[in-house]
Amino acid sequence: LLQQAAGLHVTTRQEERELAGLGLRSPRFLLPNPLDLQTLRPDPWLGLRWREQRGLDATTPLLLVCGRQHHKKGLDLLPAAMAPLANRPWTLLLVGGDDDGSGARLRADFQRAGLGDRLHWIDTLPAGELAGVYNAADLLLLPSRHENFGNVVVEALACGTAVLISDRTGLAADLVDAGFGTVLPRQSERWSAWLEQWLRQPRRAEPGAAAWAARRYDQAEVAATAVEIYARILQTHGQRHGRP
Repeated sequence: LLQQAAGLHVTTRQEERELAGLGLRSPRFLLPNPLDLQTLRPDPWLGLRWREQRGLDATTPLLLVCGRQHHKKGLDLLPAAMAPLANRPWTLLLVGGDDDGSGARLRADFQRAGLGDRLHWIDTLPAGELAGVYNAADLLLLPSRHENFGNVVVEALACGTAVLISDRTGLAADLVDAGFGTVLPRQSERWSAWLEQWLRQPRRAEPGAAAWAARRYDQAEVAATAVEIYARILQTHGQRHGRP
């Protein structure tokens, strides 16, 4: 079925590379995940209000892990990365359900490292509250072992939140090309060194990151690109079969 497909949809160049060894002849078409970003935009006042409602200090750097807690998310890298930074002020906010015990193990590891009081955990939130979460946070962390795309990266950038992600994340190449966010290999020493520098002068996303995310990944923009791709596939398919 894959060999006979008129086109294969990949959401990132990482997915495209992963197809390379399968010997598939069908053409690939790059089309990112479409995201509803209408309510996700930079709003400092909303972020401050959300922190106040959750009892989080307005000036302490807030690091965010958002999404389901699962082995593939690579959260076990964080205790080793954060332990050397105990002398600096920061809070780590976990938002999402614990799928396989990874979240519980993460919290236990932070407790053993003497950093349990730095964690603030919230179970899964409705989509309507995410704008407050992203605007409250200064930096999103995504140390995934494998992530075919990474919706939370786009959502964070759309709200002006800085992002630090692993090079196993599908969106890594997009971020490198655009110059937004930081991509590192999954090595706790590298993450710790980068965070040490960042905590000396915490900063949110670079100017233009929110507009770039909205322009590239909003569902209306992706839908328009999809129509162009489908039209191209139909035209090519018709020419092969002698139809206009």
